[in-house]
Amino acid sequence: AGQSSQARLAYTQLVQQYELAGTVDQTAAEALFNLGVACEKTDDLAGASQAFRRSLALFETLSATDTQETTLALEGLAAVLLRQENFQEATVALERALAVRQEIYPANHPQLARLYALRALASQLSGDWDSTEEWYYRALTAYRRIHGNVHPYVAQIIQNIGTFYADTGNFQAEIMFRQAAD
Repeated sequence: AGQSSQARLAYTQLVQQYELAGTVDQTAAEALFNLGVACEKTDDLAGASQAFRRSLALFETLSATDTQETTLALEGLAAVLLRQENFQEATVALERALAVRQEIYPANHPQLARLYALRALASQLSGDWDSTEEWYYRALTAYRRIHGNVHPYVAQIIQNIGTFYADTGNFQAEIMFRQAAD
């Protein structure tokens, strides 16, 4: 937590310097993004949300189309919104980021896999059971293609799918899935 607090202070000061100088460029947008990350790590969700939103707005100002940087800001914002239980806005942010990344990357790219997993979580937390399973399986397929069957990300998605089945009362599916995963 100490390093995150130091990073948060450093990025806060850097953002203030950019604001005083009237800097509107890529480095200012990246500083805001990094401030969002630091705020989230210190559990300042309001500060993280604000920093990610400002970063996103600046990235949008700098480019006429959504870019990889835009998707990073959207992903950061969505993760914070999920923690704040704002599932609808998180889902909108994730869908926008997914649309861009699906144009840029192949289906088994780590940044897409991460968005699939976040999208599954957003669906699960909002009670959208039908799409939850689909998104978890997309994440699992992508992570297996990237890392093989034995990797912490694969294990985490398998755990999430088992928990999802348990949460929905589909205990037979949970047992079968967990047995198949072993």
